[in-house]
Amino acid sequence: MMSESLIEFAGYFAIKDLLLMKRTGGLEFLVGDSPIALHNDRQFGPYGNIGLAVQAIQINLPISPELSLAYWCETLLSDMEQRLALAKKLLDQAKAWTVLGRPDLAAGAAKDRDQLAAQIAHSEALFGAFKDRRAIDCDDEQVTHYNSLQIGNAERWLFSRNGDFQLAERMIADNSKFRSGRRVTMN
Repeated sequence: MMSESLIEFAGYFAIKDLLLMKRTGGLEFLVGDSPIALHNDRQFGPYGNIGLAVQAIQINLPISPELSLAYWCETLLSDMEQRLALAKKLLDQAKAWTVLGRPDLAAGAAKDRDQLAAQIAHSEALFGAFKDRRAIDCDDEQVTHYNSLQIGNAERWLFSRNGDFQLAERMIADNSKFRSGRRVTMN
């Protein structure tokens, strides 16, 4: 079955946006014995949200302790671009309330302004790196997320250059399902 599906599988990868992720903090990328990790933030109810052709899928493959390849559904960056435009409008509105001397409205908007500005800066950096074909910086929180996907997928082995398995130990202690990798099931 696999050999017959190779062309179809290659087609799914060919239409994805390819990103190179680079760690910027102290954490390194881990790799498990089943290193291709799929993730999706969207929920599709009983139909599931994991698969090569599923909308909004993110496919991750660490290639070194410093770098990871990411194949993202082409809708992710376009959706992010739309949210970025909306966030910029909201930030402009928050600034306008301050300029217009409406302290009642400005106070509420000011609470979210810093967080909104940080999200805008992060999205702009991601788009800039993607468009310039540069590696996208991943802070420790993002590396932890990608590592948790490797841990969740690993069947028996997890590899770390520096021997740091604290996240895996914590995840297994919190939930015993992480003792073995994901298994394909049929209902």
